[in-house]
Amino acid sequence: MRHSYSDQPNPELDLVFERVIDVPQERVWAAWTMPNQLMTWFCPLPWKTVDCEIDLRRRYFSYSHAFTGRARVSESGLLSRSHSK
Repeated sequence: MRHSYSDQPNPELDLVFERVIDVPQERVWAAWTMPNQLMTWFCPLPWKTVDCEIDLRRRYFSYSHAFTGRARVSESGLLSRSHSK
């Protein structure tokens, strides 16, 4: 079975949360593009982001999460661009 990727959510399968936060754009950019900042907030406790690499020139990201030192989940991929309304 082949799956296709779309930037648009599927209303039958996807749940989308949006929140407007009053902070400077520079802080939001840094929180999503600087590994040392992203690692502090990216996953909920008791999980922890233990490794992160972001290369904006190649639109590449990778990160690893660990749960109390036992389980480890790694993901990587290409960054997509979301268009604001």
